[in-house]
Amino acid sequence: MRQVKVAALAVALLTAALWSGAAAIQLASSNDSAPEEPFHLEATWDAEQQQLQHQPQAEATAGQKTGPTFTALDSEQVKKAAGLNIDLAALEKRTADSIRGIDDHPVQDTPEARTQRMLEALLELPREEQERMQLDAILALDPSERPPALQALWERRQAELKEIYAGMPTPAKILGSLIAILRSEASGDAVLLDALLDLEDHLSDVDMARDFHTLGGWHPLQALLHAERAPAVREHAAWVIGTAVKNVIEFHGWALETGPAAAADASESVAAADALESAAANASESAAATDALESGAATDASEGGAAADAAVAVAGAGDGLNAIDRLLECVADARHAGLQGKALYALASALRHNARAQAHFVTTGGLDALRNAAATAADDGGAAARGLLTKAITLVSDIVADEAHEEGSGGGAVAAGVARDERWCVLLHALLLRADAARGGTQLERALDAALVLAPLCGARPAGVALEARLAAMHTELGAAAAVAGSDGDGDGDGEYAAELLEKMRRAEDALQGVRRGAGAAAARGSGDEL
Repeated sequence: MRQVKVAALAVALLTAALWSGAAAIQLASSNDSAPEEPFHLEATWDAEQQQLQHQPQAEATAGQKTGPTFTALDSEQVKKAAGLNIDLAALEKRTADSIRGIDDHPVQDTPEARTQRMLEALLELPREEQERMQLDAILALDPSERPPALQALWERRQAELKEIYAGMPTPAKILGSLIAILRSEASGDAVLLDALLDLEDHLSDVDMARDFHTLGGWHPLQALLHAERAPAVREHAAWVIGTAVKNVIEFHGWALETGPAAAADASESVAAADALESAAANASESAAATDALESGAATDASEGGAAADAAVAVAGAGDGLNAIDRLLECVADARHAGLQGKALYALASALRHNARAQAHFVTTGGLDALRNAAATAADDGGAAARGLLTKAITLVSDIVADEAHEEGSGGGAVAAGVARDERWCVLLHALLLRADAARGGTQLERALDAALVLAPLCGARPAGVALEARLAAMHTELGAAAAVAGSDGDGDGDGEYAAELLEKMRRAEDALQGVRRGAGAAAARGSGDEL
């Protein structure tokens, strides 16, 4: 390590000497009466080498003007100090080549330099844009006439860019327009679906989601979950809600907000938009950006005021229900699997790690609603139904895990509800029976994760013979997949994932067998319980 440090010090000394020589030459040339020329390191390096080769050994006589002096490094001394077999000549050459590769042109602020920079920038534009601006005509001018023509073209283009920037919609303006569509009675289903698709994309951004709520968009959005709305509109509204609140603790309270009347929403939206635009304008350092923000604020105020004047009571607005209540209504609608799936997604986003929302979910019968939806899906047996069953069981297991984390091993209200109702264990077994190890993927993993959480709550309800056989078959399939991947020795992702699933499978089997052992012990004690 000490040898490396010494070698590094030697290189640093060499580099410093080279640069100090370059600086001295530049300084000397700057004091000369000859016209100033651009400084080139390559020329400086060549001059330095000549000085090193031809400088006389004797000191310059007193009073004689001398050029810059250089201190040559003793190669042998450096190598001896470093204790390494260094090819210092090769190192010096590489350093010289690196310096020659630097093209150091100081920025010149002269009319000619500015004209050249403008021309270079304009020539970088697409050919169609150059033709639109008639750049070729300017290039055909006499060189003496070209600079003022380029300057005029440049200023005209800058004005165009500022105008385009000023016309660009601000986030508040975009959201305000979409909120107005959600509120308007005149918005048909097709218009609402387009607006909801745009919102789902925008609200994946945390800042946009926050602004959407500030502008009053949350209440008209959740009102679209009302049963009187078209199933597709309700489905997309649930999707947007799930995206907006997903994994953001700051937004947890939204799920419990009840919606006021639509007209009140419009009034609040105008005030919020003005505040947001004003804050953005104050923070802007660009005059063009300020103009654009002020224009957006005025437009939002105009549109919001018109919406407030024309607002009518949207179906479901102001009925005292919050997003959790409305989503549970959607989950209960077994006629539309797509709506149920998006409602379960939104519920999962709103309930995970949200103790207050979970408490409301329990007191309003949410556990029963999920169980009924899962039972209907289990009876169906199709691919879509299997997805619904997975979502419902996974959501319940996630809430149980949250409760255990918050309250300790004793669990909470949802865990107690699952423990009291053996139908949850039946549904868990149904989910595991429908799992497909050949497909792998997230459904199997989520089913195994749910089993690890819920199996201990199943009391004396052991896995049946069919489930044990199914688990054994999947165990074999996963073991074979992991073994094949291991024999290949390539450590591919599929093999590693199969090994992870196999480990979860073993743990899930242990959890389910623990239930069976508990059931056997209860039977031996003569409990007489038949479930």
